[in-house]
Formats: sequence, structure tokens, C-alpha cells
Amino acid sequence: MNEQDQLKADEAAIQAADREALESKAKMLGVQYHPSLSNAKLSERIKEHVAAEAAPKTVLEKAPEPEAKAAKVSVVGGKETENEARIRRKKEASELVRIILTCKNPLKAEHGGQMFSVGNSNIGNFTKYVPFENQEGWHVPKIILQLIKDSEYQHFFKDPKNPNITLSKRAKEFVVDILPPLTKDELFELAQRQAMSGSVG
Repeated sequence: MNEQDQLKADEAAIQAADREALESKAKMLGVQYHPSLSNAKLSERIKEHVAAEAAPKTVLEKAPEPEAKAAKVSVVGGKETENEARIRRKKEASELVRIILTCKNPLKAEHGGQMFSVGNSNIGNFTKYVPFENQEGWHVPKIILQLIKDSEYQHFFKDPKNPNITLSKRAKEFVVDILPPLTKDELFELAQRQAMSGSVG
């Protein structure tokens, strides 16, 4: 193989590696794409998805839940009705908590965050993208927070007595720092920063 052929082969290998990384990130975020989509277009679609998922919700999440008024239920015969219980559970599950999320899983060391999804037939589904190490904090529904706290991964390590043996154990995948709720002034400042940076449409 001459030098020119080698350069072409090296370039093709780099492009293939970039494509694999893009496809892996798209799969993690749930971004749909056609296999023939170019790397540049796929990268743009991933950025658009992350911006649409993350930015608008940060501001809107401070608003009361649409069903909050309905949660002021009337009691029939001194007991909560099935529908009232469902509304209450959904309201509780959707209550927002501000957190800083740190990932301990080395396989996700290069990831900027993760999409979480959880739910059931009673309260519906909750899906949320949560960035890692966001020092301002990130609002997540309580049900997503519980999923994060319960998440584990397979941790591999060398046997202290015999380095040739690899052992494994289940370990907590995330460290969660719970922050105090934002004040009205802080919420206003956050909305202003996002509007100035163009992160909110």
C-alpha cells in the first residue's frame, strides 16, 4: 500500500469512528435518523434534540402543574376516589427537585448527560434528559429522581489478593446532590440568562 492509499485508509477509519460515536449518542438520546444521513446532519440533529429537550423545560418547570388545581379534590363518603388518588399520585411524581448529577460509571465518562424514562399506567410516562455536573442544578420530577437513585452498574476491579483475577459487583451509578429550590429572583435571573443566550425559544 502506497502513502496515498494509507492516508485514504486512515481517513476512512477516522470517519467510521466518528460515525460510531454519533450513532451511539443518537441512540442514547433517542434521536431518530435515516442510516444514510451524513455525519454533519446527524451531529446537527443531536444538538437540536438536546437544546429542545433541555432548555425550554428548565424555565417552564417552575410553572404549576396543569393538574394542580384538580388535585384539590372533593371527598366522597369520607374516602378518596380512584381518580382523585391517580391525580394526587401524578402530582406527587411530577414535583420538581433541583439536583446536580454526577455519573460514576466509567463507560459513560465521555457522555454529557443521560436520558431517563419511567412511568406506569396510573401516572403516565416521564422522560427527562439530565446533564452531568451541571453546577447550576437541573430540575427533575421526583419519579425520575427515584429512578436515578436506584440506578446501578456492574463495577469491575482487580482482586487485591490476586491482580490476575478481575472481580465485579453492583454499585450505585450516580451521585446526587440535592439543591434548595430556586427563589423567585433566581428563577427570573435564570430565565433572563437563557433568553439572552438563545437557549429558550
